[in-house]
Amino acid sequence: MAGKRGLSGWILAAAAVSSAAAVCLFMGQKEKKRKKCRQESSSKPENQYCHMTEELFDSTPHAQLYEAATANIRANLERADDKQRAIAQLTEQQGTIYVISVVEREIATGGLRAFYSHESSIYSNTAPVCFETVGLTQYAQILRQANALYENGPVGDELYHQFSKLNRQLDDLRASLSIAEWCGDYIRANRESFLDSAHELHNVTFLQDSYAVPQQREEPVQQSMVK
Repeated sequence: MAGKRGLSGWILAAAAVSSAAAVCLFMGQKEKKRKKCRQESSSKPENQYCHMTEELFDSTPHAQLYEAATANIRANLERADDKQRAIAQLTEQQGTIYVISVVEREIATGGLRAFYSHESSIYSNTAPVCFETVGLTQYAQILRQANALYENGPVGDELYHQFSKLNRQLDDLRASLSIAEWCGDYIRANRESFLDSAHELHNVTFLQDSYAVPQQREEPVQQSMVK
């Protein structure tokens, strides 16, 4: 009996140690997950570049400057009570980069058909000017062709076919050059306009006045895009 009691006590002690170890392991894994989430949150561009100081701008690698500037603009717009008013108060240089980022992201993910179906289409006429401003003239030319097709060209399947051709041209162009690098050169050349602490807000109207909302077509453009 004494041997059995001793064995039972050993089993209970081992079980307790095993249970404690499992709890420690679980708590350790949970803490690792929390730490990872904190690290991922702090490393998000919107958080990392929420305040563009001189030191942060100058220490940002050139290859990341476009991402940093757009993240800073998005963070400022997200904090604003009135987003449209905040957009109108961007400097002209910030507005140029903002339009490029919105248009390029929409087209890269859904093509021209998605671009003209969504709210981003309000920048359809402004976008070519913005791309030209940073030196991306070929991209601007393709966008002007797309605008002409959408406003005055064919409808239905033929319009989508023409969009598909232009989408392929944009894909080829995107593969042959770095939009981020061209925009980075422009941002670097206009450093003061991208610093939160160094520029005054301006009432930039080119984002509002120089575009025209595309007219409603006879056949609505679907949101999905088949390239």
